[in-house]
Amino acid sequence: MQQLSFIHVSDLHLDNFPPVKQENDEMAIRLHDAPYEALKNLLELCRQKSPQFIVYSGDIHEHGLLSLEARFCLTDFFNELKTLDIPFYYACGNHDHLGQNDSFFQNFENVFRFSENWSHFPYPPSKSEDTENEADRCAPLCSIYGVSHSTRKELKNFLKDFSCNAAAPFNIGVLHATVGSSDKIKNTDKHVVALCREKDFNSFPIDYWALGHIHEPAVIQESPFLAYAGAMQATRMSETGARGATLVTAEHFENKTEQKIHTEFFPLAPLETYSLSLALAMDEELENTGQCLEYFLYAFKKEYAKFEKNPLCRTRIFNLYLEGQHDFYEELQEEGFIQNLKSKLEEIETDTKIFIKKIKCLIRPRFGYENAHKRDDLLGEVFRLLETLRQDPETFENIIRKLDNDFKIKNEIELGFFAHGDKRSKKQLEKYRKTLLKACENICVNVLEPK
Repeated sequence: MQQLSFIHVSDLHLDNFPPVKQENDEMAIRLHDAPYEALKNLLELCRQKSPQFIVYSGDIHEHGLLSLEARFCLTDFFNELKTLDIPFYYACGNHDHLGQNDSFFQNFENVFRFSENWSHFPYPPSKSEDTENEADRCAPLCSIYGVSHSTRKELKNFLKDFSCNAAAPFNIGVLHATVGSSDKIKNTDKHVVALCREKDFNSFPIDYWALGHIHEPAVIQESPFLAYAGAMQATRMSETGARGATLVTAEHFENKTEQKIHTEFFPLAPLETYSLSLALAMDEELENTGQCLEYFLYAFKKEYAKFEKNPLCRTRIFNLYLEGQHDFYEELQEEGFIQNLKSKLEEIETDTKIFIKKIKCLIRPRFGYENAHKRDDLLGEVFRLLETLRQDPETFENIIRKLDNDFKIKNEIELGFFAHGDKRSKKQLEKYRKTLLKACENICVNVLEPK
């Protein structure tokens, strides 16, 4: 059995956030510094896990010439990789395409940058000097195939020009592209490049396709293994949660045609972004805006306690959405209340520094539920139907049975009272009916009642 271990990373986007001139803008400073810290964290991961090499799937920097800071940072990074004897195989994407910083990357003998046409490099890298064992030098453990973008807006399907002989025990493909037919990916960029389909990969004897461009980590399929590493560091607020690298280990068995692939995610980003909704409970009796502020502080702390611990994360930036219904809905939308809440939230002491980028108040006036069934509009008709179901347990039970037969719908409305297929007691069913019908009322009010 032969084994292989490498790290798959992508989409760091150095120089995405410009240097900060205002010394007191701490959030902007942290945004600028985050990609550089992520690169240092990648080095530390290499020291801990000792991968044989790194594959990078594009967009190591933003469009244009590298800044002086980025050049120094990458120089230190590549030199340290050389000290660790870790080669860096790199396919350019649509941001860092060929023709911008070619001479810079040519300075490093351990950086193998793919051209605009498909090519491959061996691992271990070929030595220019003669070796005693020529056969070993010509029989690599792994072949890494890749292609680089040569323009900012590359539209062609690169796979139409791809071919390989797969002579090595392990074969890896590196590509910066959009897999357009997959429902397993979330494209936060909305910018489609090098569009291809899942089935386009299936005819090639590649064990692992290391993909870039989509900033959300995702495994598209496992045979052949097709995966996005996601962005090393979030570049926009929609890229929520931990970001990092994928450690890939592969095993090759002489008598088997397929390889055994295992992947493990390691967070590297020192800064994380999130969108969070804080809802006023329907039964909360809050007598003034001060109590409302304390309620939202409590709700935020409660939600934050659910976040996973990440020792590398030093900063978390939030977009917050205040939801629910209350008589103080106008006061809660005033700038003074919003700014006061923002300041209080940023003062919370946690394991990371908290910043609030935006607070959007969606609080609505209290809705008159008690008289809603008397209305002559669609919402009134919905409430009359729901009241009928409250008074008719048999019809409600028939609806529940129908939902049981549609597992997707059942999952979407499951409120945690019992697992799918459990036998329900009369008390459970009554509680479930009340909760489900109340949830239906709230959803219909939010959708149908004019704001």
